[in-house]
Amino acid sequence: DLETAQKYYLRLGGGLLLYGPPGTGKTLVAQATAGEIDAQFVELSPSIIRGYPGDPEKKIEELFQNLIKAPRAVVFLDEAEALLATRDNQISTVMQRITPVLLSQFAKLSRYRFKPILVIAATNMPWMIDNAFLRPGRLDKVLYVGLPNQNDRVHLLRLFLRKRNTDCVDSNLYKEEHLRNLANRLEGYSGADIEQIVDEAALEAFNQ
Repeated sequence: DLETAQKYYLRLGGGLLLYGPPGTGKTLVAQATAGEIDAQFVELSPSIIRGYPGDPEKKIEELFQNLIKAPRAVVFLDEAEALLATRDNQISTVMQRITPVLLSQFAKLSRYRFKPILVIAATNMPWMIDNAFLRPGRLDKVLYVGLPNQNDRVHLLRLFLRKRNTDCVDSNLYKEEHLRNLANRLEGYSGADIEQIVDEAALEAFNQ
């Protein structure tokens, strides 16, 4: 609870970098985290850099000011390599202006020690993230989100098949043994890949 956290001077918010192959559910992790703590979920996408000179910086500052006013919040940066790119790789003058603004806003958030504001960034290319964003008080926790294992793939198949019309398919499809055989054949596939395969199979059944 807040009182105990204050007693031990614990930081309630913080930053987390999720990295791994595309389609492994990094966005879902961020959304589920917000749901678990009943927090406002705000997505900061690369599109924020669009606009006239000065507009992106203003949008970012306003977004972080509003976050501080929220009881609790999760701000999610998808495709983080586009916004948090190493300065050596920045060609755009816009990004050269954006990076200092983001670093400044991250630093401001870290000063609100007892404010439950969590910044989650996701990327397929962690080597593209500027080291300044990975320092303590910013995205100082790094978590790998990998491809699903055998049991995960069985669970995903159940999940994606559960709303399908069982009258139109062989009932054996839903048996554990059959699901595990399918999962074996899907080794190396991401959750997004498996969902697409199930969707395509449903479309093929519909067209028959």
